[in-house]
Amino acid sequence: MRTTVEANFRKYPNYGASFKDFCELIKNGVSWDKNKYNAVIGEKDINRAIHLFSQSGYMTDPNYENKLKSIISEQNLVAFDPKPQAVKATTSKPPLTSPQKGLSITDYLKSRGIDSSFANRNKLATLMGIKNYEGTAEQNSQMLANMTENQGKKYTSIIDYMKEHNLKTNLPLLADVLDVPNYKGTAQQNVNMLKKLGAQ
Repeated sequence: MRTTVEANFRKYPNYGASFKDFCELIKNGVSWDKNKYNAVIGEKDINRAIHLFSQSGYMTDPNYENKLKSIISEQNLVAFDPKPQAVKATTSKPPLTSPQKGLSITDYLKSRGIDSSFANRNKLATLMGIKNYEGTAEQNSQMLANMTENQGKKYTSIIDYMKEHNLKTNLPLLADVLDVPNYKGTAQQNVNMLKKLGAQ
């Protein structure tokens, strides 16, 4: 038996505006029921999502579910769905601590996720007041001793950390060493630096 339903439909200037409004409707529901389409949100199985949507009362065609599934199948629209990415299992090593036999400043910096290049170590040497840094064993040992002093102690102030580790209180330079971009001296940036140093 054929059923005729009279209903108002919105008109849009283009496809994009239509898609955007549709997504807003699903997300926000309707004025009398904000949760009307919640069951559909987050559903990853397309057939399940269509079924749940058909139960929401959105459509006027009783065959809406079957028609939509038929179009998806005939046009092979699932081919456009993103393919799940394989996740490689990785084993992360905890940051190294000192003193450890054979531990170098480069090993220590790498374990903290800090650039261990000569150029970056030269900046670190400047913070520590080490002049004419050439990467000698003596200079590197001094840097390592400074960096690992009070290992495990937690700080609430980056300035306190720098003072206790014999670093010049040049925060922009320290931010550069630790690769903290656009340093403005915000509380969050300072906390991020403490975390990178293992002091937070």
